[in-house]
Amino acid sequence: MREVAFRATQPYGDDGAERLKLVLAAFELERSDDHVVLYLPVGSPGFNRRGERAGPRGGFLLPGTWEPGLHPRPWRHQDVVMVHRFADAWSTWRWLDDHRAWTPGAYVNLERRWVVRPDAYDTDDLTLDVVVAPDGTVSLKDEEELAWAEAEGLYSPETTAAIRAAGDRALAHFGAGGWPLDVDWDRWRPPPDAGLPALPEGWDRLS
Repeated sequence: MREVAFRATQPYGDDGAERLKLVLAAFELERSDDHVVLYLPVGSPGFNRRGERAGPRGGFLLPGTWEPGLHPRPWRHQDVVMVHRFADAWSTWRWLDDHRAWTPGAYVNLERRWVVRPDAYDTDDLTLDVVVAPDGTVSLKDEEELAWAEAEGLYSPETTAAIRAAGDRALAHFGAGGWPLDVDWDRWRPPPDAGLPALPEGWDRLS
């Protein structure tokens, strides 16, 4: 398995250049021209940006408040496998429990289409998410966060409309059991002795 960096980037500063907001080490389980599959075990090393947070559940790092540098922050949740098709504005997440069994249902994270780098994948969260329940029903999550971000000017009306449209497409796609819910995820089950990935050399370079 190849070690790569999974990164969230965002335009920041007077020049509007893309800058790192979050980075996590990950294993690349599968890669094709169509999609990529990443595995983040608990404890995967990483870094994030700190600053003033606001909004529902403190979900937004406010512009103009970023602290200098990045701070260590490993992956603290369950072991997760993320599947992203390069044409989609989302990735599909499923977790592994303590017995290495897939947890029921899935989580669909709306985000910018991933930018492929030699040893990294860059994206940024688009606030809305879709939850796929164990019985296959789907629902939107974090609609109040999106409304707050638009009201505060963090998203333009046009960007908000585009995010909602992506949410509608995801609801329709996953409500119909679309890919990758219709494949056997055991093909992507990571080996139990995988250990932890390391960040590749140059993980903090964006060019």
